[in-house]
Amino acid sequence: GQAYEILGMDSYAMWYFYKACALRPTDSRFWVALGGCFEKIARSADAIRAYERAVSANDQEGIALRQLAK
Repeated sequence: GQAYEILGMDSYAMWYFYKACALRPTDSRFWVALGGCFEKIARSADAIRAYERAVSANDQEGIALRQLAK
């Protein structure tokens, strides 16, 4: 997912981050990354849901909470 994100291929990155979230649903980093991809492709409602999921998965860095505040 990160490689596609760096290359600017946000739809592909979103797909792989989604798969990572399915494999490890309690890892908040994947949810934050998925939320970022949703933001880039203008799917704000999905981004909010992903960030909320990251917060509920105990986001240690606090990135999801900052993104929700924006």
